[in-house]
Amino acid sequence: MGNLLCCVQVDQSTVAIKEQFGKYQDVLQPGCHFLPWCFGFQLAGHLSLRLQQLDVRCETKTKVYSLFRNSTSIDLTQAVLVHNQIIKVNHNLYFDKHK
Repeated sequence: MGNLLCCVQVDQSTVAIKEQFGKYQDVLQPGCHFLPWCFGFQLAGHLSLRLQQLDVRCETKTKVYSLFRNSTSIDLTQAVLVHNQIIKVNHNLYFDKHK
């Protein structure tokens, strides 16, 4: 329905990329926007601005021998926090698209 009326809604904590005939035009902030499809405007995609956490697990073995002559292994879990910046939104969206 919104596509028929040329109105697009961008949710909170997200931004959208506006293209005209496939060329980058602008970053749309949260709210309602007018995108007349008859003039070639379209949304390339949405990108979340929320802080995201990625858990990375790694297992490694040490060269230190215990009493039983076995090498010990250590399991590590690291949390990586990712936050998209508004100034780099177009780069982040297009980079993720072409992976």
